[in-house]
Amino acid sequence: MLTKKRHFIALLLITFFFKLLTYSYLSYLTICGTPGIQLGKIAIAGGDTFSYFEPIEQYKNTGDYYFINLEKKKVYAGRMPYYGSIYYFFSTFLPKSTAYDAVALLQILFESLAIVLMSLLAYRYTQTKFGFWLCYALLILSLNGWATALLTESLSTSFLCLFFYFYALYIGNSNKNEVSLFKAGVWLSLACLLKPVMLVFFLPIGLEFIYQYKDKLGNFTTYKNIIKKTIIVSISFIVLIIPWTYRNYTIYQKFVPLQISTDADYGHPKSWHAMNKFIQAWGGSIIFWDSKSPAHYFTHEKSDYKFPKHAFAPTYNQKDLEDIRKNYTLLQKNRSEILDKKITKAFVKLTHEYQENQKIQYYLIAPLRLSQEFFLHSGSMYLPIHKNFPCYKSYQLLFKVGQTILYYFSLIFGIAGLLYMLIKHISFIEASIFILYLFLILIVIRAPEFRYYAILYPLMLLSTTVFIGFLTKTFDKKSS
Repeated sequence: MLTKKRHFIALLLITFFFKLLTYSYLSYLTICGTPGIQLGKIAIAGGDTFSYFEPIEQYKNTGDYYFINLEKKKVYAGRMPYYGSIYYFFSTFLPKSTAYDAVALLQILFESLAIVLMSLLAYRYTQTKFGFWLCYALLILSLNGWATALLTESLSTSFLCLFFYFYALYIGNSNKNEVSLFKAGVWLSLACLLKPVMLVFFLPIGLEFIYQYKDKLGNFTTYKNIIKKTIIVSISFIVLIIPWTYRNYTIYQKFVPLQISTDADYGHPKSWHAMNKFIQAWGGSIIFWDSKSPAHYFTHEKSDYKFPKHAFAPTYNQKDLEDIRKNYTLLQKNRSEILDKKITKAFVKLTHEYQENQKIQYYLIAPLRLSQEFFLHSGSMYLPIHKNFPCYKSYQLLFKVGQTILYYFSLIFGIAGLLYMLIKHISFIEASIFILYLFLILIVIRAPEFRYYAILYPLMLLSTTVFIGFLTKTFDKKSS
């Protein structure tokens, strides 16, 4: 498929312009509903956008890379500069709003490239043109993208797709072409620099290197080859992270390879983190702006949220939670280190008591509850389409219904496809990354936000295609 360069470029351009029209319309609806987040003609801001771009503005104005957090302190190692540097490049010769739009256009371009390459990967796995065009159709019709939002989700997802493509070229080559492995490493490294959580994806690559030489383990040459391949795939990340790590050491006098803290030191009180850990212990939602979440209960004076029975241990009750809430409300009005420590200690105590008295809930049922929140939803709630929005039209519901159908179609057949690819030895990396990522999000981090699932969505559409291809071949054999 697309053996001629002009055919590849033509399809890439068609994809780009289709996605540009789609995203322009979605940005129009988003800006219409929430004009305060508009950054350009199509570029929009997200909750974390400031932490990527404010340091760039500070660097341009003062020569120092930092942002001001909620405590009015300078944070020098909050977000890594790699995403913001794209905006910095465009801002050197474009007005601010146009530079924002340029970043959005670049994200649309990379998403378009990812669509074409993932479709070629589907062709490689299915060996049919049907597989190529089915995957292409699923990907191009998906509205589950973040290309106009100036956040790292869009580019990191596209870079991950490019990694899958080049890694498949490496694995599929009988000579194990190390140039393709290097290219795969470049794209995965770039994805990790935008989303450090993806660093764990290097682990299954290492396991596959070991598996390739499973019959020769114990041989010095084998270990040398494994080390060589490990260096090839990871050298890009090492080279790119060293200057940032060295710079952080000169400021903090300690080893800070990624960012100063998991939340980029936004300046939340310690009790805020302790609150999240308590809620996550029993599988609750930490989305504080959602009135249906326990985080909303603790962070707002008025909330209708009711704690479920499984949120309690025998050692505490509703009154204990109400007392903590009253103190937290006071803390938000007037930050006090003494009060923050008191609330933190109370939340830590509740979390420990829950872990000790509700072991089955904590270790088994809570992750299952988070899995339900992670997977079982409309699959289209991210769309800026709601009856209360000023630009709402009734026909827009078709988009939501269509995306919900596509979501559950890909969820069911995608998981089946990943298992099929693993069992039939079609590919190890996709299924292993899916499983590892779920373990990380649902058991370690315990944060089942949809934006985390969005990273996996193209992979699910690819594996859906592979499984549909398997089913069609099976039916064709039976009918013949």
